[in-house]
Parts: sequence; structure tokens; C-alpha cells
Amino acid sequence: MFNSPKIVDLGIALFAAILIFASAAQAESLYIATAGGSFGILDTELQTYTELGTTSAVYAGLALDESNRLYTTESAGVRIFEVDPASGRGTNIAGLGGKYWLMASLTNGEVYLIDYNHQLYQLRDVPRSGGTRYVFGSINLPAPSRSNAGALTGTGTFLYYAFNDPSISDGNSILYVIYPAVYPATCCDVQKIGPTGIASIGALAFAKGTLFGFDNASQNVLSINRATGAATVLFPFPGQLAGQKIVGAVGVSNTNTRVKVMPQFVMGYGWRSTLYFTNTDRMYGNAFEVNFFSENGSPLFIPSLKGSSTYVALPAGGTAKIESGNSGPLVQGYATMSLPPGVSAYGVYNANGAGLADQDAVVPLSNAASQTTRLIWDDTRYVTAVVVLNPSSVSNTVYFIVRDMNGTITGSGTFALQANSKIAASLRDLPGLAGVIGTQGSVEFSVDRGNIAVTGFGFHDTALTVIPTSEQ
Repeated sequence: MFNSPKIVDLGIALFAAILIFASAAQAESLYIATAGGSFGILDTELQTYTELGTTSAVYAGLALDESNRLYTTESAGVRIFEVDPASGRGTNIAGLGGKYWLMASLTNGEVYLIDYNHQLYQLRDVPRSGGTRYVFGSINLPAPSRSNAGALTGTGTFLYYAFNDPSISDGNSILYVIYPAVYPATCCDVQKIGPTGIASIGALAFAKGTLFGFDNASQNVLSINRATGAATVLFPFPGQLAGQKIVGAVGVSNTNTRVKVMPQFVMGYGWRSTLYFTNTDRMYGNAFEVNFFSENGSPLFIPSLKGSSTYVALPAGGTAKIESGNSGPLVQGYATMSLPPGVSAYGVYNANGAGLADQDAVVPLSNAASQTTRLIWDDTRYVTAVVVLNPSSVSNTVYFIVRDMNGTITGSGTFALQANSKIAASLRDLPGLAGVIGTQGSVEFSVDRGNIAVTGFGFHDTALTVIPTSEQ
């Protein structure tokens, strides 16, 4: 099996990783529903589509509420569905009367409907009572018919609406803006932004500052200028979306998701990394993307996944895992994910080889949005090491304070940490901390701006221990 040098190599691997979380900006992923019944996730950066299942009807728009629950309305129908994000299946939860044209949500979780009389409604209390409608009023455009193309999405405060106005015979989808939340006194006087230059936009999705559109005629994903309405082609419908008509789209994550990082994902040379996930929600499924990056922030190819990212679809109460191989040369990187409410996760390192029994070390995932992190160290038996990451786009001065078991400050100092960079060192090697050798206590790392993430490790002979941290 492996010997002490291999443990040393792992230590090098752990502390050589470049944890550039912010510089490797996560791609925005969108839930997609098509008229042909396909449901899945579109990665707008990798330009790939992963089908997760089939829809229960022809959906007309997609919406996420404040609890990250996914909803839709039936095209030209009266039914409201709650959609399982792991499969696309819809459960009929309400029939509120009327015939609905489109559904969408603001990024704060407010859900809206437009009917075939061009009335705007806010849908409230859906999980508790099946939904009640709050009528805002008419949006004062000609009533749509099934031959018209329409699309609706929301920012944090207002709605974007693309519509083929039947009174204008230019065959052009026009972009409008509706202010239901900000200016209720003037709702629903729609403000026209401008023509998109596209004949048929079947869906819109606002995500991470970009207004995406879907051209069902030319089969292209679009970026739409929010000031002028003009559309720019990004890429053709990929994979199983080719030949489909997209009728619903919404960003996979909203403000309730939690961005987590596994600071070290190591594989090869006898080492294996595994991520475990569970969905604690016993009624609703969840789906999310996991991305893997190498030391320099570029995509990290995971042979077992045949790629650098994957989607995890968890049924209600379900579990899943992502596991690397352990053969070949030592490869290191890190993993990032935005976990929906109800999903918890952790990681495990496994080492094996001739001469010693297998060993495992559990690693909790780190929060990428903290300004203060504490950990307990014990250098009476272990050599304590730390990885300190600046996941911010600004350079930082990191402050550290060491206390003994009685809470007395025994050392402190600072060091500079550039934007999107990290340091890795033994605790005793930080400036002024040589005195931690043979003692134990706690250390606090903090920054005045931006964020910080810290992971601690303890090494003892051939054993590795991951030290959990407390973050705020």
C-alpha cells in the first residue's frame, strides 16, 4: 500500500490547490421545458443540454417561488402545476379559473400569470392553499391568440415580456417591461422597449444580469439588450433541444441557494474524492449543477463523469454521490455547487495502497461568503495546516488571532492576500506563530471587505484529519 512519502505527497496536493472560486465564475444554468415534452437543464456557458425527464402537459412558462419550488401553467389551459425539478413531472395543484397565457417569477420568488385577456395576476400562497390570485389589471395590449409567440420573465423588481403584437404585422417579437412590484399605481401600463429583430421568441429567462431569449424559428439561444430590445445570437439549440420549441425557462438558482465549495478535490495516486448529497425534502425533488475546476481555475476533467461538470437530480428524500477514480497520476482541483434549500452535502477523501489499510477523512463543504472563520488546532500530536482563500475580486489584508486553551491571545498578525488567490501553510509557519508547536487552542481569520474561506488539516504520521471551521 502507500507509505509516508505518499502522505506527504497528499499534503503537497492539499496545499498546492488554487482555490479561485470567484475568478471561475459559475455558468448560469436554466430549467427548460419544450412543447414536445422535454424537461432539463441548459448550461449557457458550456452550451449543453441535459434532459432530466418529460413534462406532464405543454407548459407555458416556468417560475420559482421564494422556497425554490418550481411552477408552471398549462398552455391554453386552466391548471397550475408544481413541477418536480428532478424529472419535469407536474402535479396539478390548482385550477383558478380563466385561461392562462404565460407564467413567470421575479428573482425574489414572486410568481405572476398573464391570461388570454392580457390580465396580470400575482399568484400567492401556492404551497398552502393551491394558490390565490391577486389581480393587478390589464397590460393594455391586444389579446393574444395561440398563433402568437409570447415570453415572460422577471428581474428582482419587474417583468420582461416579449410579444408578437397581432396589431403590428411586421412579424417581430417586441420587448416590453411591466412594473407590478415597484409602481403598482401605474400598473399595468406596459413600457415598450423595442423590437428584438426575432420573429418568434418562445421563452425568456433573466439570470445573472443576462436576459436570455429562445428563437424557436431559427433554433438559437439569444442575449437580448435590455435597453433596446435587440437580440444577439449566442449559440444554436444544443443536443436534444435541436428541433424543439422552448416554451418555458427560468434560472436554476435564486437568492435562497447556498454557494458551497469543496476546497480540495483530489484523485489518482491512490486517492479518491467523493461528494455525497441528500434531499431532506420528503415531498419535492431537487436538481442542481456541480462544477469542477483545476488549480488554475480552468475546467477539471473528471474521467468518471466524462466532463468537468454534472447535474445531480435528487428525488424527494433521495441521495446521490459523485466519485472520482483513484488510479493514474495525482490530480487536484476543487468543486463548486449552488445547493437548493433542503439539500445537504459533504465530501470524503479515501486513500489506499499496498502496506496500509484504507483510510477515510470526512470534509465539510465551505461557505464562499464569510468574512470571519475560526478553527481549533492541536499541535501536541498533529501538524496543523491551513488553506486561506480570498474568493473576492478585491485584494485583502487577512487578520489572524491565536488564543490558547484559556482564551488568552498568544499571537496575532496579518498577511496580504491577492484577489482570487490563496495561501497554504503550516499554522506554525505563519508570521509570529512558531510558539504553537506543542500547544493547542484556536485561531480566527478575518477580513474587512470581500470574503474569506479557510480549511484546516491535521497531519500525524500517516493519518490525515480535516479540521472543521465555524464561519460567519
